[in-house]
Amino acid sequence: MKSIDLNADVGEFTDEESEHREALLIPFVTSINVACGGHAGDDFSMRKSLLLAQKYGVSVGAHPSFPDRVHFGRIMMTYTTEQIREWIRSQVLQLIEIAEELGMQLRHVKPHGALYHVTANDEQAAAAFCDALEIDRTLMIYTLPESTLERIAIGRGFNVVREGFADRNYENSGQLSPRTFGEAAMIVDAELGAQQALFLAQGNPIRARTGEMIHITVQSICIHGDGAHALDFVKQIRSKLVGAGINIQSPFE
Repeated sequence: MKSIDLNADVGEFTDEESEHREALLIPFVTSINVACGGHAGDDFSMRKSLLLAQKYGVSVGAHPSFPDRVHFGRIMMTYTTEQIREWIRSQVLQLIEIAEELGMQLRHVKPHGALYHVTANDEQAAAAFCDALEIDRTLMIYTLPESTLERIAIGRGFNVVREGFADRNYENSGQLSPRTFGEAAMIVDAELGAQQALFLAQGNPIRARTGEMIHITVQSICIHGDGAHALDFVKQIRSKLVGAGINIQSPFE
């Protein structure tokens, strides 16, 4: 039986409505990526996300980013490799500390937003990211398939989880369509998102933004938890996958 991990970016809520939506979302996924103070998140939100994961048996990872709350970590910042090492290390350690207080263990790290893209393509940034994770070499790294970060992480001896997206369009290169493309970068229809998730889970080609059919091999599929329709998305995705006989489970099981 084929299996796939469903992951969600969480701990990014800004009001009671988005906080409630995240709480409803977590039981439907198998791993979460918790914002840890860069683009979003504080001790309260981290603790809340961890407790929900603990309650529902969901694996937990850190979701570090450029320290840029104004732009939600989605705008490229100027940086040095030393800054990347320190930003990632300090954010991940903050979440590890809270997890240990709750008797929990972090299992993975996934960069967020602009940091996700720069580590996927830039040698020095990817190497600095891996340097930061020397604090715990058991941590797995979520990243785009065939990315620079994947290659360097594997070369350093880290385990990697190849990630696909149900709510994002792709370029024919296999890269995500830039958010600067506006609505063309996103999949906002839950049925289309569920269909893309199914094709990714089955190892079938998906249609790029420009119409070409591309093939991407993934072990996990992301649903962005900050979307207004994230709960509807994840429900339809689970239904589509289970209906096709695909087992939904964390890569750590």
